Amino acid sequence: NKSFYLFTIDIKYLKKINYVLGYQKGNELIMKVSKLVKSLENTEYHSRIGANFFTFVYNGSNPAELEKRIKDQLNLLIIDNYKPTFYVTFSKLIRYRKRRRNGLLITDANRRHESYLIQKPIT
Repeated sequence: NKSFYLFTIDIKYLKKINYVLGYQKGNELIMKVSKLVKSLENTEYHSRIGANFFTFVYNGSNPAELEKRIKDQLNLLIIDNYKPTFYVTFSKLIRYRKRRRNGLLITDANRRHESYLIQKPIT
């Protein structure tokens, strides 16, 4: 059984970056984060789900290692001498099984569900 993890990257204070540095610099930051997300191995369904949120599904075996790599790469991003703040979170996706017992449809979650919610600014 393969595990899947949903990752989210949040660019904090993007509105402030746009206001202070200009929309062109904000867009530059968005493009850099987008390029990073698309370059990650064992990932799919890359999406920008809001002005400052990116999400994707990771199907590898070590989400904590991927989280560290993402944070290390985001930590290198600087826009006009400004160091943006990011939150990176991930959680394991649950696989549901449907089965029929005595004519009733029963849906139960995989019992080995683990959840990782790590939300802290990169320092």
